[in-house]
Amino acid sequence: MTSDLAPFIAILTLGFVICAAGSEIVDENADPIKSFEVEEETWALLALKSAWNDMAEHLVSWDPSKGTPCGAQGWVGIKCHRDNSTGLVQVVSIVLPKASLDGGFLVGDIGSLSKLEKLALPGNRLSGRIPVELSILQNLVSLDLSSNLLWGTIPVELGSLQKLKALSLANNSLTGVIPPEIGNLTQLTVLYLQQNQLVGKIPAELCDLTALEALYLHSNYLTGPIPPELGRLKKLAVLLLFSNELTGSIPETLANLTNLEALVLSENSLSGSIPPAIGSFPVLRVLYLDSNNLSGLIPPEIGLLPCLQKYCSSNPTNAYFNGPPAIRLFSNNLQGPIPPEIGNLQSLEILELSSNQLSGGIPPELGNMTSLVHLDLQFNNLSGPIPPDISLLSRLEVLSLGYNRLSGAIPYEVGLLFSLRLMYLPNNSLSGHIPADLEHLKMLTQVDLDFNELTGSIPKQLGFLPNLQALFLQQNKLQGSIPPELGQLRSLRFLNLGNNNLTSTIPRELSSLTGLSQLLLNNNSLSGAIPPELGLLQFPLYSSLPEHVHFVSDQSAMDLSGNYLSGPVPPELGNCSLLTVLNLADNLLTGTVPEELGSLSFLASLVLENNQLEGKVPSSLGNCSGLIAIRLGHNRLTGTIPESFGLLTHLQTLDMSFNGLTGKIPPQIGLCKSLLSLALNDNALKGSIPTELTTLPILQFASMAHNKLTGVIPPTLDSLAQLQVLNLEGNMLSGSIPARVGAIRDLRELVLSSNRLSDNIPSSLGSLLFLRVLLLDKNNFTGTIPPTLCNCSSLMLLNLSSNGLVGEIPRLGSFLRFQADSFTRNTGLCGPPLPFPRCSAADPTGEAANTLADFHNWKKWLTVLGPAVAVLAVLVFVVLLAKWFHLRPVQVTYDPSENVPGKMVVFVNNFVCDYDDIVAATGGFDDSHLLGKGGFGAVYDAVLPDGSHLAVKRLRNENVANDPSFEAEISTLGLIKHRNLMSLKGFYCSAQEKLLFYDYMPCGSLHDVLHGGGVASASPSTKPLVLGNLGEIVSVTTWVKAMNQQGKGMETFDSELVSLSPSSGPVLVQMMQLALHCTSDWPSRRPSMGKVVAFLELLQESLLREEEESKQLLLLTDKTDQQSEKEHGKKKETSRRKEDLYLVAFEAWSNAKLAAGNVRLHHRICSSSFGGNQHAAEAVGSHRFGGVATVDVGLLHDGPKLDTGDTLLVDFSLVTSRSSTGEHLEKQHYHQEEAASRNSSHS
Repeated sequence: MTSDLAPFIAILTLGFVICAAGSEIVDENADPIKSFEVEEETWALLALKSAWNDMAEHLVSWDPSKGTPCGAQGWVGIKCHRDNSTGLVQVVSIVLPKASLDGGFLVGDIGSLSKLEKLALPGNRLSGRIPVELSILQNLVSLDLSSNLLWGTIPVELGSLQKLKALSLANNSLTGVIPPEIGNLTQLTVLYLQQNQLVGKIPAELCDLTALEALYLHSNYLTGPIPPELGRLKKLAVLLLFSNELTGSIPETLANLTNLEALVLSENSLSGSIPPAIGSFPVLRVLYLDSNNLSGLIPPEIGLLPCLQKYCSSNPTNAYFNGPPAIRLFSNNLQGPIPPEIGNLQSLEILELSSNQLSGGIPPELGNMTSLVHLDLQFNNLSGPIPPDISLLSRLEVLSLGYNRLSGAIPYEVGLLFSLRLMYLPNNSLSGHIPADLEHLKMLTQVDLDFNELTGSIPKQLGFLPNLQALFLQQNKLQGSIPPELGQLRSLRFLNLGNNNLTSTIPRELSSLTGLSQLLLNNNSLSGAIPPELGLLQFPLYSSLPEHVHFVSDQSAMDLSGNYLSGPVPPELGNCSLLTVLNLADNLLTGTVPEELGSLSFLASLVLENNQLEGKVPSSLGNCSGLIAIRLGHNRLTGTIPESFGLLTHLQTLDMSFNGLTGKIPPQIGLCKSLLSLALNDNALKGSIPTELTTLPILQFASMAHNKLTGVIPPTLDSLAQLQVLNLEGNMLSGSIPARVGAIRDLRELVLSSNRLSDNIPSSLGSLLFLRVLLLDKNNFTGTIPPTLCNCSSLMLLNLSSNGLVGEIPRLGSFLRFQADSFTRNTGLCGPPLPFPRCSAADPTGEAANTLADFHNWKKWLTVLGPAVAVLAVLVFVVLLAKWFHLRPVQVTYDPSENVPGKMVVFVNNFVCDYDDIVAATGGFDDSHLLGKGGFGAVYDAVLPDGSHLAVKRLRNENVANDPSFEAEISTLGLIKHRNLMSLKGFYCSAQEKLLFYDYMPCGSLHDVLHGGGVASASPSTKPLVLGNLGEIVSVTTWVKAMNQQGKGMETFDSELVSLSPSSGPVLVQMMQLALHCTSDWPSRRPSMGKVVAFLELLQESLLREEEESKQLLLLTDKTDQQSEKEHGKKKETSRRKEDLYLVAFEAWSNAKLAAGNVRLHHRICSSSFGGNQHAAEAVGSHRFGGVATVDVGLLHDGPKLDTGDTLLVDFSLVTSRSSTGEHLEKQHYHQEEAASRNSSHS
C-alpha cells in the first residue's frame, strides 16, 4: 500500500514546493488568475519530471525554487512565448532529444499546457502507451516521440489535432493498424510511422492528406496492395514503403505524383511488371524497387527520367531523404536485355540490377553514364564480352559483373578507370591474360577474378597497387610463378591464388605482408620448402570484410595444401600468433610436427594430413585451447595419442587415421565434450575401448577400425545418442553386441566385421530405422537371424557372412533386397536367397543343415569324407585335362597354357556361347579386332556364329587376379537393368582370364559423341552440330557450352522433358552444369563417377527436402504464407549462390563417400569458407564389402541451412589408389605427369 501511495505523496510534496515558491516569485500586483495559469504549467511540467527517471540529470534546472519555466533563467528544453493580448508568458515548446530520459507519462494535468505547439522527445527511453490526453493540446503543430520504447496502438484521438503538421512516432514498438482518423489531419506535411510493428492495410484515408510531402511507412508489417489513391498526393516528394509485406502491382497512378523525388518500394512482395509510366516522373531521382517479385522486361521508358538525364537545379528532397541519384532493381525476376536507353541517364550515380534473370550483352551505351559511381550487374545471365566503352565511366568506383556468363578477355581499357576501387568479375568465362594496365588503378582496394578461365602469368604490376586489400584469383588456369612484387602490397589482407597451375617456390617476399589475414595458395604445383620467413606474419583478424566480399571466412588462414611442398614444417610458424587455420595437407612434407605449433593460442583448425610426417604427436597441441579440428591422418606418425588432447574442450574433429600410432586410446578424449568426429582407424592401437568415450554427448562419427583393440564393446554405448557411424572393423574385440545399441536412434552405419564377437545378434537392432549399413561378417555370432532386422527399412548394405548363424533367413521388409553373398559361410543357414540347403517344414530352424556343426569329432568326419573328396578331385582333374586337350586344336595367337577353363555366366535368355566361340570371334584377341584400350583392359569386336555382335572387354590380369569378390560384384552388375545403361549380357571367369560381354554399339564411343570425331554411321541425334553462322563443325559439349554462355541453356533440353515438369528448370540447369564439368577440357577438373553419384544424391535429398517443406507450408496461415514469400524474395541472391555452391559442396560430400577399402582420401583441402559462421562438411565413415566402397556423410545436411551471412567450410578431395602395403602414392616425376595429364584427351 505504501508503494502505491508514493507517486501521490511525491506530487503533494511538489505542490507544497510550488505554492511556497509561487508566493515568493509572483508579483504582489499580478493578476491572480494569470498567476494561477503560470502555476498550472509549472505543475504540469513537474508532473512530467516526476514520471521520468533523469539519470543524466538533464532536468536539474526544472526546479521552481530556482525560477519559473519561463523566467529569466528558464528551464532546459522549454521555450515560452508572450501573448500580446493577455501579456501572459506561456510554454509553447518542449524539446528534449536524446536526454536519457526513462519512464512513462504522467499526464493528468498536461492540458494545462494549452499553448503548447511543439512536443519533441525523440531518442529517449520513454515507455508505455502514447497518452490519449495529448489530444487536448489543440495548438500542437509538431509531435515527435520517435526512437523510444513506446508500445500499444496509435490513439485514434490524435486525429483531432487539426493544426498538426508533423507527426513522428517512428522507431518504437507500436502495434495494431494505422488509424484512419489520421486522414483528418489535413495540414499534415510529414508522417513518420516507420520501424514499428504496424499491421493491416494502408488506410485509403491517408490519401486525403493533400498537404503531405513525406510519407514514411517502411519497416512494418503492412499488407495488401499499394492504394492507387496515393496518386492524389500532388505535393508528395518522398514515399518510403519498403520492408513491409505489400502485394499486388505498382499502381500506374503513382505517375501523377509530379513532385515525387524518391520512390522506395523495396523488400516487399510486389509482382507484375514495372509500369512504363515510371519514366514520366519529372523530378524523380531515387527509384528503389529491389527485393520484390517483379517480372517482365525493364521498360525502356526508364531512360526518359528527366532529372536523371541531367542535373536538377534544386534538391529539396534532402530535407526528407538524403541519398545520391540511384536506380536499384536487384533481387527480382526481371528478364530480357538491359535497355540501351538507360545510357541516357547521365546524372545517375548508382545502377544496381543484380540477382535477376537478365540476358544478352552489356549495352555499350552504359558508357554514356558519365556520373556513374556504382555499377552492379552481378548474378544474372549476361553474356558476351565486357564492352570497352566501360572505360568512359571516369567516376566509376565499383564495377560488379560477377556470376554471369561473360566471355572474352578483360579489356585493357579498364586500366583507364582511375577512380575504380572495386573490380568484381568472378564466376564468368573470362579468358586471356590479366591486363597489366591495372597498375594504373591506384585507388583499387579489391580485385576479384575468381572462377574464370584466365591464362598466362600473374602480372607483377599488381604489386604496384598501394591500396589493394584483397586479391582473389583462384580457380583459373594461371601459370608461372608467384611474382615476388606482391610482397609490396602492404595493405593486402586477403591473397587467394588457389586452384591454378602455379609452379616454382613460394616467394619469401610474401613475409612482408604484415597485414595479411588469409594466404591461400592451395591446389597448385608449388614446390620447394615452406619459407621460414612466413613465421613473421601475424595473421590479424578484421572486424569487417571488404565490400562485395561474399564468400570469405572471417578466420585468419594459411592454406598451402595440395601442392608439392617438401622439407619440414617450419617451427617459425608457431610465431603466427593470431593464426586460426593452418592447412598444409597433401604435400610431401617430412620431419616432425613442430612443438612450437602449440604456441598458436588462437588456432582453430590444424590440417597436416596426407604428408610424410614422422615422429610423435606433440603434446603441446593441448595448449591450443581453441582448436576445433585436428587432422593428422595419412602420415607416418608414431608414439601415443597425447593425453593433453583432453584439454581441448572445443574440439569437434580429431582425425589421426592411417598412421603408426601405438599404445592405448587415452580416456581423456572423453573430456572433449564438443567432439563430433573421431577417426583413429588404421593404426596399431591396443587395449580396450575406454568407456569414457561413451560420455561424448554429440559424437556423430567414430572409427577405430583396423587396430589391435581388445576387450568388449562398452555396454553404455547407447549414451552416444547422436551417433550416426560406428566402425570397429578389423580388431580383436570379443563378447557380444550390447543390446542397448538399439537405442541409438540416429545410427546409420554399424561396422563390426573381422572381430571375435560372439553370442546372438541382438533383436534390438531392429529399432534402428535409419540404419543403412550393417556389417557383422567374419565373427563368431550364433543363433538365428532376428526377424526384427527386417524392420530396418533404410538398410541398403548387409553382411552377416562367415559366422555360425543357423535357421531360416527372414524374407521380409528390407531383407528382400539382399542376395546370397550377404549370408554365405554360415553352415547352419537355410532358405532363399541361398541356393542350398533349403529349409524343410519338419526342420524350420535349419538344425539338420547344421549337423556338421554339431559333431565335435572332426576326425570321424574326415574319415567319412576323405575317400569321397579324393574321388571328386580325380574326376575334376580328368575333366580339366579333357578340356585342355579340347582347346589345343584352336589356331589362335593367344597362349593356350594361360587359358584354364572357367565359369561362363549369362544374364539374358537368348544369349548362348562358350569360351571357344569368343576366342574364335576375336581372332584370339588379335589387334585387328581391337576397339579400344583402357586402364582396366582392352575391348574387342566379336561376331558369334549365330550373328550376335558383341563388345568383349578383356580385363587385365593384374587388376583382377585372385580377387574373390569379382564374381559377386559382376553378378550384381548383371542384375541392373536401365534404359540408359548398356546392359551386361554375361561374363567369363577363370583364374587367368576375365571377360565381360556387352552389346556392340555401332556409333562409336561416348567420347566420340561428346567431343566430336570418329563417329561412324552416327544417328541424327549424335551427328556433329553446326554452330552459329560460322559453319563450324563442333561437338555436343562445345554446342551446349556455347548455348549456356548465350543464356540459352534451357534450349538444349528436349521439350518433352521440360514439359513433364515445368518447374524443373533449376534442376536441369544443375544437371547441365554437372555434365559440363564431366566433359571439361582439363582432365584434372573432371569429377570421378563416385563424385557424380554423390552430387545426384545430394540433389535428390535437396529436392525431397524442398518438397517436404512445401507440404508443411500449406498448413500455415495466410500471413505466414505472405511472410515466407517475402523472405523468399529477400533471399534470392543467397538462393542463387546456393546453386553455384552445389558443385563445391558435393566435392566434400562425395569424397567422403569414396574413402574406403582400396581407395583412400589423398587430397583433402580445407580451402574455402563462405560468409560468417562456419559449418564443416566432414567425412563420417568408410568401409568395404565385396569390393564395393560405401560411406555415409551425415553432417553436411544435418547442420543449419545456408542463409545470408552463413558459412560453408568445404573440404576438397581428390582420390588416388592405395597400394596393398598402405604406403603413400609417390609424387616422383610429377612435372611430367602433370603435363601428360593436361595434354591427355582421355575421356
